[in-house]
Amino acid sequence: VKDTIYQKGKLSTFGLAYLCDELAISDSVLLKLFLYEGAIPIVKGNVSQGPFSIHSNNNVFGEAVNPFNLLRSCGGSSGGDAGLVASKCVPFALVEDTCGGIIIPAAFCGIYGFKPT
Repeated sequence: VKDTIYQKGKLSTFGLAYLCDELAISDSVLLKLFLYEGAIPIVKGNVSQGPFSIHSNNNVFGEAVNPFNLLRSCGGSSGGDAGLVASKCVPFALVEDTCGGIIIPAAFCGIYGFKPT
């Protein structure tokens, strides 16, 4: 699942319009771990509609663009998160990497993507 960090009572659409009315019924395991350590969730970045896309665009929130050039993409599938980090809105973002979801947006936005596997 693309959006592995979800918060109870919040939308977690994965970029899919049919999930716009579905609120998360519990916190994800990863979010629980970070909350336990004192983290404060700030914002969720935009994602592509479904996996395996190199551009973050969906019918729910629209297009995520590169913070340095609004005519360019910030990559995908976690491009919205890369854009938030590159524009210094957040210090870091936690994303899932199935097929380049970390390295492609990081490269598009000039930031470092770390995949600890």
